[in-house]
Amino acid sequence: MQFEFNFNPFRRAPGNDLLAVGGKFVSLNLVRNDRARRYILRVGPKGTIRVTVPRRGSLTEARRFADANLGWIEKQIEKLAQRVEVRRNLKVGSELLLRGESVRIEATENGIRCGREIIPGATGDLQEAVEKHFWKLAATELAPRVFAFAQQHGLTVRRVTVRN
Repeated sequence: MQFEFNFNPFRRAPGNDLLAVGGKFVSLNLVRNDRARRYILRVGPKGTIRVTVPRRGSLTEARRFADANLGWIEKQIEKLAQRVEVRRNLKVGSELLLRGESVRIEATENGIRCGREIIPGATGDLQEAVEKHFWKLAATELAPRVFAFAQQHGLTVRRVTVRN
């Protein structure tokens, strides 16, 4: 008879650990990556904390690393909260940058207009409609412009990715 014991401490369900940050508890995910050479600390868009643990690293040291950087984590979570509040304030009359120019969001009969761009059927959540339209616009306009500038300056670009 052969027994198989799994003592790998990194096979925990994500979010099992909690870290006290600024008077509240946030999820702490410890993730092993064999290619990592050092401990890496990240704060996700929802405020979760991820520590990448190198091959010979330990859970205890990863936890210590997160505790030692609590000040940095608090600052990142504050920045994240400010960014979320700015996103929620997008409404008719708001100004934003489009192709380097400040444009105002205006309501029309068919939707909304930002500069020369018309976003049809945009009602309710303007943030979602404007982001979706601008992502499509960026995907169609940015790649050709990047390739043209690269060629003009004698550079090689393999790919252009549009993310937020």
